[in-house]
Amino acid sequence: RGVLSEVVWRDAHSWMDAPDRYPKEYLVHTAGWTRIDGKFWTVVAEYTPEGARGVTRIPVEMVQSITALAPKGG
Repeated sequence: RGVLSEVVWRDAHSWMDAPDRYPKEYLVHTAGWTRIDGKFWTVVAEYTPEGARGVTRIPVEMVQSITALAPKGG
């Protein structure tokens, strides 16, 4: 399942804030079980008998930090 973590990442839409011509730092905080899948970090909010729900895939280059919230399997 991965490690329960908080991922802080830059949202791609932060570059589209009109009417400013300059990009704003728009950081998103997402918590869940994390694992690396190629060029993406996958964050799963919950697991049900039917499978994972609340899945967020974040491009690796957009991640600012990852902080473990519990030991693996904890």
